[in-house]
Amino acid sequence: VFYFVNVLNLLVSDAIIFLGKEVFDNSVIFLGVAVCQESSFFLFIIIPEDLPIPNIFLILSICSPKVFLFYTSYSPS
Repeated sequence: VFYFVNVLNLLVSDAIIFLGKEVFDNSVIFLGVAVCQESSFFLFIIIPEDLPIPNIFLILSICSPKVFLFYTSYSPS
C-alpha cells in the first residue's frame, strides 16, 4: 500500500536529515531538515500512530519544484 505526502513546496533538495520522532496526539511526528541548494527548511511530517512505524520505508522523490515524501506501509490482515 502506497501513501504519499506533499511535504513542502521546496526547491530541488540535496538531502533530508531526520532529527527524530515524537508521539503527539495519536500521531508520530518525524522532525527533519530539508537541505536544499538555496537554503535549509525545517519540516515535520505527521503520520498516524496506528501505522506500523518500524515497517515504514521512507523514500525521497524529487519532483522540481516540489519535494514529495513517499512512505510505504502494510497492515496485517
